Amino acid sequence: MARIVKLLAVIPFAWLLVTAIDAQDQPAEAPEQKPAEQPADADGPFDTLKALREHFEPLRGALATEWEDFKRTAKPDEETFKKLREKEQALFERERKALRAYLAEHTDAEDAIEARHGVVMISANLGQWQDVVAEADAFLAKHKEANADLTRIVSYSRADALLHIEGKEEAAATALEAIVKHYPGETEANMARELLIVAYTYLNRIADAKRLVMEMQRMPEVESDEQARAFFDHELAKLNKIGERFPEFVAYKTDGVKVTRDGITGQPLLVWYWDIAGGTSLPALPGVAKIAKEYEGKLKIVAISVERNRDSWKQEAEKLAKDHPGIVQLYEGVNGPDRSAASLIDQMPLPMAVLVTANGTIHRLDVPAFDLARVVKRWLAQ
Repeated sequence: MARIVKLLAVIPFAWLLVTAIDAQDQPAEAPEQKPAEQPADADGPFDTLKALREHFEPLRGALATEWEDFKRTAKPDEETFKKLREKEQALFERERKALRAYLAEHTDAEDAIEARHGVVMISANLGQWQDVVAEADAFLAKHKEANADLTRIVSYSRADALLHIEGKEEAAATALEAIVKHYPGETEANMARELLIVAYTYLNRIADAKRLVMEMQRMPEVESDEQARAFFDHELAKLNKIGERFPEFVAYKTDGVKVTRDGITGQPLLVWYWDIAGGTSLPALPGVAKIAKEYEGKLKIVAISVERNRDSWKQEAEKLAKDHPGIVQLYEGVNGPDRSAASLIDQMPLPMAVLVTANGTIHRLDVPAFDLARVVKRWLAQ
């Protein structure tokens, strides 16, 4: 969305925004240029946070240049991406270690608040959600009244982290609701509303999720933004499908046996729409296979590929059937408005998981691949 700014999109260096918050009227100082590559054991100690920043700025700049070069590559390869990602993660770890060392020696320094904020944000970048919560709690205990802007940002980061931690969905919803209440009109409040839709859906509070979506649809910044309107229309359409019957369809196994909706319902079902030829679907396959193995006998899994060439599909499906016998490969052979997913969702992402109850109703639509195991576990435990 153009007007509802995604703070997490700038998190890689978000903690440096405190400079703009706390010292926006000060003249900019050009950092001393240092070699782009330095050993990790050269990271400090630092007497001031300013010195720490100046040490890491050229390292981050060099890495940013590498990322830009990678994006301009005609055919980016997975190996280069992996190496750059590992390099980025290593730099985050180094910077966080340096910040923690600085705080150990300068606990009550004037700039300690900025350093603690930096630790929270870098932990979020690393996806270390337990650390984010712990560091955020430490920040709020010490600095809650000191800086309203940083307190708001850290509070949001804490709530976001809770939503990433299995079993903390209730706590996440409570934290997100508090942000919406205490910071009306702020960017973080809008972002918290979006995460609340996810949290409510996790908790099967579908009525609350729908209410929140409709509230956001009435917000002036959404009404005036075509992209935002389309996004929330799409979200509401997905929520409205929950509880409806899964659509009828006709598909075929590799041996030509016909399969229909009524032939596969009767027990909890995961319908996985994907592209058997690759794309973003194949990397998610091991996760689906792991779910099939873990819940064998409790959950049926069928994979419906968007591949329209039956021979190509069969060739790949037969290989996959040997490696992943717990996933039934199906060929629907149609596209556009004729495929079963078309009655579920306007624009189908791939892969797309749909959870269907034993009586054939939709429990959850469009579960993201990275969250599928967690959602399935919670669903089957209910």
